[in-house]
Amino acid sequence: MKPSNNSLFSAANLTGWRTALVLGVSVLAGCGRDEPLAASGAKPEPVTVSGLPASADHLLQSPSRLVVSAQALVAPVGAGMADSIALTGYVAPDPRRQRQVSARAGGRVERLYVRYNYQRVQAGQRLLDLYSPELNTALREYQYLVAQGVDADLQQRSRAKLQLLGVSASQLASDSKNATPTLLIVSPYAGYVVPSQVAPAAAMPAAAGGMGATATDDGMGSAPAAPAAGATAPAAGSGLREGGYVAVGDPLFTINDLRQVWGILAVEARYVDRVRPGQRVRLRSELNPGQLIEARVAYIEPAFAPDQKFLQVRVYLDNAAGQLKVNSLLTGTLEAPAPRGLQLPASSVYDTGRRHLVWVHRGTTAAGRRLFEARTVTTGPLGGPMVAILAGLGPQEKVAREAGYLVDSESFLDPQTP
Repeated sequence: MKPSNNSLFSAANLTGWRTALVLGVSVLAGCGRDEPLAASGAKPEPVTVSGLPASADHLLQSPSRLVVSAQALVAPVGAGMADSIALTGYVAPDPRRQRQVSARAGGRVERLYVRYNYQRVQAGQRLLDLYSPELNTALREYQYLVAQGVDADLQQRSRAKLQLLGVSASQLASDSKNATPTLLIVSPYAGYVVPSQVAPAAAMPAAAGGMGATATDDGMGSAPAAPAAGATAPAAGSGLREGGYVAVGDPLFTINDLRQVWGILAVEARYVDRVRPGQRVRLRSELNPGQLIEARVAYIEPAFAPDQKFLQVRVYLDNAAGQLKVNSLLTGTLEAPAPRGLQLPASSVYDTGRRHLVWVHRGTTAAGRRLFEARTVTTGPLGGPMVAILAGLGPQEKVAREAGYLVDSESFLDPQTP
C-alpha cells in the first residue's frame, strides 16, 4: 500500500520541527553559560582566527619555525684561552736556493760523473762529458783560422763562440790543435744534486752530424737513442743516460746547497682560522730530538693538498750545519691565539651542507615543554668538540644541546635569521 502525499508532508514537517528545537536549545545553553563569566568579571581567553585559544598558538606554527621538545639547553661560552696546536711535518729543499746547470750545446752524453740523488758536488767538479757536433764545427773553424794566421779579429770572434758553447779558456789556451770536440761540463756551484722534474731530451736527428740513432718511438713523439754498451743507469735528478742526447738549453742538473730548508707542517682543518703568518713555531727533528728549533710561520698554503684534509704551513729553517736532512720528520707546536666568537658544543650545530643551524630556545608551553626555533648562524671551522659562532646568536640566548634530534625532513627548510 503506497503512502499518501499527506503522510509524506507530515514526516517532513516533523523533521523540520525537530531541527529547530535542537538549535533553540543550543542557543539557550550558550546564553546561560556566558552569564556566570560576565557576573564574575573573568575575561574570556582570546581566540585566534583558527578558533583555538592563544595558549595553543604554537601548535599552528610550521615545523620549520618552532619545535616542541624536552631537549636540554646549552648556553654559549666566551672565547677560550690561547693554546698550542700540535704539528707534524717533514724537511724539504728550499727551491729558492736551487741552481740549474743547462746544456750550452746539443750533443751526445759520453760519460756521466753524477750517480745518485743528493750527491755532493764542488764548484768546478766535472759533471759529464758531452760530444757536440756544433762544438766540433766551431772548433774546426777556430783551428783553421789559427793555422792560416788570418785576421786576429776573426780568431777572437771564433774563440768567443767556443767559449759561449762552454769551452773554458784554459782548454783553448792549452793547445788548440789538440782540442777535442768533447765538451767538459763542470758544476759552477757547490751543493747537492737534487731531483729534477725535467724529462730526458729526445734523440738528435740523423742529419745532425750523422749521430742520430734509430729507436722505437716512446709514444711521446720522440725517439730516444739507445744507451751505449756498458752504459750506467740514468743520472740522478735529471733522467740523463750515457749515450743519450741533449738539446741546447736543456736543464741537466739541479743543485741546491741546502743551507736553508723548508719545514712543511700539517695543521688540522679546524684550526685554519687560528693560524697566521708570523706565529712562533717550536720544532724538534727526529735526527736530533734534544735540540729545539724555533721558527715562524712564513706561508700558509691556500688549498688542501690532493687527497688530504689538513692545512699545510711552511717555515724556513737554517741548515748551515747540515743537521736537517731532506724528508726527515719534524714534530712540534704552534702558539695559537684564543678562538674568536662564542663557543658551542659541536652537537648543538647542525650542518645542512649549505648553512649551519642551531635551535634557539623561544619559550615554554603551558604543559612545560620547551619551544625551539631554527636559526641560521655563521660558524668557524668544524671538526672539533667546540664550534665558534661568529654571528647569528647572542651571548644570553640558549640553544638545544642535540640539534640533530630536532631535525626532520622539513625542519630546516625555512630557518629564521635574527
